[in-house]
Amino acid sequence: MAWFGVWRRIGKSSQPVHSCGPQTAHGTYLLTAENIVNTEQGNVADALFIREDVSLTGDYTGTLYEKLGTLSVDGLPVTGKYNVNPDCSFTNVMVVVIQGVPVTVTIDGVFYNEGQDFYALAMDLEVPYSFIQGKRIGP
Repeated sequence: MAWFGVWRRIGKSSQPVHSCGPQTAHGTYLLTAENIVNTEQGNVADALFIREDVSLTGDYTGTLYEKLGTLSVDGLPVTGKYNVNPDCSFTNVMVVVIQGVPVTVTIDGVFYNEGQDFYALAMDLEVPYSFIQGKRIGP
């Protein structure tokens, strides 16, 4: 087994990280995820991105776009909330409305670069994507 990864220092080693809170997530973000998904038709590529506008309280609205094999998803509404801890870790509870049915996805992650960026994992087993990157693209 080989591991590939990126490490980011989010605080000085001699001091605990304690500067994060709900305001850390404030802004407009672009999230991306790419995976190979095992379906009944075999393995297919999956790529998605979500654009979110996050308030000072961590609540957000956004839009999801996805390409799963030959299926294209164009503009599903998403809502949710970032619960940001003082150590910059967070839980994001996202609701995606698929064909009129709300689906809840729990995402755990960590902000770094003063909230400009984050890495996260979708924690629900039925979610086809897992690793997520986020980048703040606006105030």
